[in-house]
Amino acid sequence: MLETTNMARDRFLRGESAAIVYSGGFGATYERVGEYWESFHENPFTEDVRALKLMPDVHGEKTYPVWGYAWSESYISARAGEEKRDKILQIYDYLLSDEGAFLAAYGPEGDLYEVVDGRVKLQNPDMAVSAKYPSCALLSILVRWDSSLYDDRFPAPVPEAYVRVNQELVEEARQVKLPEYEPECYDIMKEEQIDFSIHLNDDFLRIITGDEPVEEIWAEIRKEYEAEGLQEMIDIVNDRM
Repeated sequence: MLETTNMARDRFLRGESAAIVYSGGFGATYERVGEYWESFHENPFTEDVRALKLMPDVHGEKTYPVWGYAWSESYISARAGEEKRDKILQIYDYLLSDEGAFLAAYGPEGDLYEVVDGRVKLQNPDMAVSAKYPSCALLSILVRWDSSLYDDRFPAPVPEAYVRVNQELVEEARQVKLPEYEPECYDIMKEEQIDFSIHLNDDFLRIITGDEPVEEIWAEIRKEYEAEGLQEMIDIVNDRM
Protein backbone atom coordinates (compact mmCIF):
# COMPACT_ATOMS: atom_id res chain seq x y z
CA MET A 1 0.00 0.00 0.00
CA LEU A 2 1.32 3.43 -0.95
CA GLU A 3 0.88 6.26 1.55
CA THR A 4 1.74 9.91 1.79
CA THR A 5 4.05 11.08 4.56
CA ASN A 6 1.10 12.60 6.44
CA MET A 7 -0.90 9.37 6.18
CA ALA A 8 2.02 7.37 7.61
CA ARG A 9 2.46 9.91 10.41
CA ASP A 10 -1.23 9.80 11.32
CA ARG A 11 -1.27 6.00 11.39
CA PHE A 12 1.72 6.01 13.75
CA LEU A 13 0.09 8.64 15.98
CA ARG A 14 -3.07 6.52 16.25
CA GLY A 15 -1.05 3.41 17.10
CA GLU A 16 -1.88 1.66 13.81
CA SER A 17 1.77 1.16 12.80
CA ALA A 18 4.66 -0.09 14.91
CA ALA A 19 7.51 2.05 13.58
CA ILE A 20 8.22 5.15 11.55
CA VAL A 21 11.40 6.43 9.89
CA TYR A 22 12.33 10.12 9.75
CA SER A 23 15.48 11.80 8.54
CA GLY A 24 17.03 14.58 10.57
CA GLY A 25 17.70 12.78 13.84
CA PHE A 26 15.42 12.22 16.81
CA GLY A 27 14.80 15.94 17.14
CA ALA A 28 12.94 15.93 13.82
CA THR A 29 10.32 13.62 15.29
CA TYR A 30 9.11 16.34 17.66
CA GLU A 31 8.02 18.69 14.91
CA ARG A 32 6.35 15.90 12.93
CA VAL A 33 4.99 13.50 15.54
CA GLY A 34 6.05 14.18 19.14
CA GLU A 35 4.35 17.56 19.40
CA TYR A 36 0.97 15.90 18.81
CA TRP A 37 1.58 12.63 20.70
CA GLU A 38 -0.21 13.48 23.93
CA SER A 39 -3.36 14.34 21.99
CA PHE A 40 -3.64 10.60 21.29
CA HIS A 41 -1.80 8.98 24.22
CA GLU A 42 -1.41 9.45 27.99
CA ASN A 43 2.39 9.42 28.25
CA PRO A 44 4.93 11.81 26.69
CA PHE A 45 6.38 10.81 23.32
CA THR A 46 9.87 10.28 24.78
CA GLU A 47 8.47 7.69 27.20
CA ASP A 48 6.40 5.72 24.69
CA VAL A 49 8.76 5.83 21.68
CA ARG A 50 12.37 4.71 21.44
CA ALA A 51 14.98 5.55 18.80
CA LEU A 52 16.62 2.51 17.19
CA LYS A 53 20.31 2.63 18.07
CA LEU A 54 23.21 1.17 16.13
CA MET A 55 22.94 -2.59 15.80
CA PRO A 56 25.98 -4.91 15.90
CA ASP A 57 27.01 -6.80 12.78
CA VAL A 58 27.75 -10.52 12.56
CA HIS A 59 31.09 -9.94 14.33
CA GLY A 60 29.46 -7.99 17.16
CA GLU A 61 30.80 -4.64 15.94
CA LYS A 62 28.56 -1.60 15.54
CA THR A 63 28.69 0.08 12.16
CA TYR A 64 26.78 2.66 10.15
CA PRO A 65 27.04 3.98 6.58
CA VAL A 66 29.27 6.98 6.04
CA TRP A 67 26.44 8.83 4.30
CA GLY A 68 24.51 8.71 7.59
CA TYR A 69 26.20 11.97 8.56
CA ALA A 70 27.98 13.29 5.47
CA TRP A 71 25.64 12.77 2.55
CA SER A 72 23.97 15.87 1.17
CA GLU A 73 23.08 16.95 -2.32
CA SER A 74 20.91 19.46 -4.17
CA TYR A 75 19.57 19.42 -7.71
CA ILE A 76 18.67 22.31 -10.00
CA SER A 77 16.60 21.55 -13.08
CA ALA A 78 18.33 22.05 -16.42
CA ARG A 79 15.18 23.92 -17.50
CA ALA A 80 15.53 26.50 -14.71
CA GLY A 81 17.28 29.02 -16.91
CA GLU A 82 20.19 31.28 -15.99
CA GLU A 83 18.15 33.91 -14.15
CA LYS A 84 16.24 31.43 -11.99
CA ARG A 85 19.40 29.43 -11.31
CA ASP A 86 21.14 32.61 -10.15
CA LYS A 87 18.25 33.36 -7.77
CA ILE A 88 18.44 29.84 -6.32
CA LEU A 89 22.16 30.17 -5.70
CA GLN A 90 21.61 33.57 -4.06
CA ILE A 91 19.17 31.90 -1.64
CA TYR A 92 21.77 29.21 -0.90
CA ASP A 93 24.44 31.83 -0.27
CA TYR A 94 22.13 33.65 2.13
CA LEU A 95 21.19 30.47 4.03
CA LEU A 96 24.90 29.69 4.43
CA SER A 97 25.52 33.07 6.04
CA ASP A 98 25.06 33.51 9.80
CA GLU A 99 22.13 35.87 9.32
CA GLY A 100 20.37 33.53 6.92
CA ALA A 101 21.10 30.44 9.00
CA PHE A 102 19.69 32.04 12.17
CA LEU A 103 16.57 33.21 10.32
CA ALA A 104 15.99 29.81 8.73
CA ALA A 105 16.39 27.95 12.03
CA TYR A 106 14.66 30.33 14.48
CA GLY A 107 12.61 32.89 12.56
CA PRO A 108 13.02 36.69 12.79
CA GLU A 109 15.47 37.91 15.43
CA GLY A 110 13.83 39.45 18.47
CA ASP A 111 10.73 37.27 18.35
CA LEU A 112 11.58 33.78 19.66
CA TYR A 113 15.26 34.52 20.27
CA GLU A 114 18.00 37.09 20.51
CA VAL A 115 21.67 36.87 19.62
CA VAL A 116 23.97 37.26 22.64
CA ASP A 117 27.74 37.24 22.05
CA GLY A 118 27.21 35.69 18.63
CA ARG A 119 25.10 32.82 19.97
CA VAL A 120 21.35 32.33 19.71
CA LYS A 121 19.48 32.49 23.05
CA LEU A 122 15.98 31.03 22.83
CA GLN A 123 13.25 32.66 24.92
CA ASN A 124 11.57 29.28 25.45
CA PRO A 125 13.90 26.30 24.88
CA ASP A 126 11.01 23.82 25.26
CA MET A 127 9.01 25.33 22.41
CA ALA A 128 9.60 24.11 18.87
CA VAL A 129 10.31 27.01 16.51
CA SER A 130 8.26 25.29 13.79
CA ALA A 131 5.16 25.59 16.00
CA LYS A 132 5.12 29.30 15.10
CA TYR A 133 7.15 29.24 11.88
CA PRO A 134 6.39 25.94 10.06
CA SER A 135 8.68 26.86 7.15
CA CYS A 136 11.70 26.66 9.49
CA ALA A 137 11.34 22.87 9.58
CA LEU A 138 12.49 22.83 5.95
CA LEU A 139 14.60 25.99 5.63
CA SER A 140 16.80 25.10 8.62
CA ILE A 141 18.05 21.93 6.89
CA LEU A 142 17.81 22.95 3.23
CA VAL A 143 21.47 23.98 3.01
CA ARG A 144 22.97 23.46 6.49
CA TRP A 145 22.13 20.11 8.04
CA ASP A 146 21.15 20.55 11.72
CA SER A 147 23.74 23.13 12.73
CA SER A 148 23.08 22.45 16.43
CA LEU A 149 24.97 19.17 16.14
CA TYR A 150 28.29 20.82 15.30
CA ASP A 151 28.02 24.57 16.00
CA ASP A 152 27.55 25.76 19.61
CA ARG A 153 26.00 29.01 18.41
CA PHE A 154 22.91 27.06 17.33
CA PRO A 155 20.79 25.62 20.17
CA ALA A 156 18.50 22.79 19.09
CA PRO A 157 15.05 24.25 18.24
CA VAL A 158 13.24 21.35 19.99
CA PRO A 159 12.61 20.43 23.68
CA GLU A 160 15.59 19.31 25.77
CA ALA A 161 14.35 15.72 26.11
CA TYR A 162 14.71 15.27 22.34
CA VAL A 163 18.12 16.92 22.34
CA ARG A 164 19.41 14.42 24.91
CA VAL A 165 18.33 11.44 22.80
CA ASN A 166 19.94 13.00 19.74
CA GLN A 167 23.19 13.59 21.63
CA GLU A 168 23.25 9.96 22.81
CA LEU A 169 22.84 8.73 19.25
CA VAL A 170 25.56 11.06 17.95
CA GLU A 171 27.96 10.05 20.74
CA GLU A 172 27.37 6.37 20.01
CA ALA A 173 28.17 6.97 16.35
CA ARG A 174 31.36 8.86 17.26
CA GLN A 175 32.69 5.76 19.01
CA VAL A 176 32.44 3.70 15.83
CA LYS A 177 35.55 3.29 13.71
CA LEU A 178 34.69 4.04 10.12
CA PRO A 179 35.79 1.26 7.76
CA GLU A 180 37.81 2.16 4.70
CA TYR A 181 35.60 2.77 1.71
CA GLU A 182 36.61 0.86 -1.39
CA PRO A 183 34.38 1.71 -4.36
CA GLU A 184 36.24 -0.89 -6.46
CA CYS A 185 34.15 -3.65 -4.85
CA TYR A 186 31.26 -2.83 -7.18
CA ASP A 187 33.53 -3.22 -10.20
CA ILE A 188 34.72 -6.58 -8.88
CA MET A 189 31.13 -7.80 -8.53
CA LYS A 190 30.47 -6.87 -12.15
CA GLU A 191 33.67 -8.54 -13.40
CA GLU A 192 32.96 -11.71 -11.43
CA GLN A 193 29.34 -11.60 -12.60
CA ILE A 194 28.08 -11.79 -9.03
CA ASP A 195 24.31 -11.39 -8.93
CA PHE A 196 23.36 -10.71 -5.33
CA SER A 197 20.77 -8.35 -3.89
CA ILE A 198 19.77 -7.18 -0.42
CA HIS A 199 15.99 -6.87 -0.10
CA LEU A 200 16.07 -4.04 2.44
CA ASN A 201 12.43 -2.94 2.26
CA ASP A 202 11.12 -6.49 2.58
CA ASP A 203 13.52 -7.23 5.46
CA PHE A 204 12.53 -4.07 7.31
CA LEU A 205 8.81 -4.80 6.91
CA ARG A 206 9.37 -8.36 8.13
CA ILE A 207 11.15 -7.11 11.26
CA ILE A 208 8.64 -4.46 12.29
CA THR A 209 5.60 -6.68 11.70
CA GLY A 210 7.05 -9.89 13.17
CA ASP A 211 6.10 -11.41 16.52
CA GLU A 212 9.60 -12.64 17.37
CA PRO A 213 12.35 -10.49 18.97
CA VAL A 214 14.23 -8.33 16.45
CA GLU A 215 17.50 -10.19 17.09
CA GLU A 216 15.88 -13.54 16.22
CA ILE A 217 14.24 -12.26 13.04
CA TRP A 218 17.52 -10.65 11.96
CA ALA A 219 19.37 -13.93 12.58
CA GLU A 220 16.86 -15.73 10.34
CA ILE A 221 17.29 -13.14 7.59
CA ARG A 222 21.06 -13.43 7.86
CA LYS A 223 20.91 -17.22 7.48
CA GLU A 224 18.75 -16.87 4.37
CA TYR A 225 21.25 -14.48 2.76
CA GLU A 226 24.10 -16.84 3.64
CA ALA A 227 22.21 -19.67 1.96
CA GLU A 228 22.01 -17.48 -1.16
CA GLY A 229 25.80 -17.07 -1.17
CA LEU A 230 26.46 -13.98 0.94
CA GLN A 231 29.71 -15.23 2.47
CA GLU A 232 31.02 -16.56 -0.86
CA MET A 233 30.43 -13.14 -2.41
CA ILE A 234 32.23 -11.41 0.46
CA ASP A 235 35.19 -13.82 0.19
CA ILE A 236 35.51 -13.26 -3.57
CA VAL A 237 35.49 -9.48 -3.24
CA ASN A 238 37.91 -9.51 -0.27
CA ASP A 239 40.37 -11.81 -2.09
CA ARG A 240 40.38 -9.59 -5.17
CA MET A 241 40.89 -6.44 -3.12
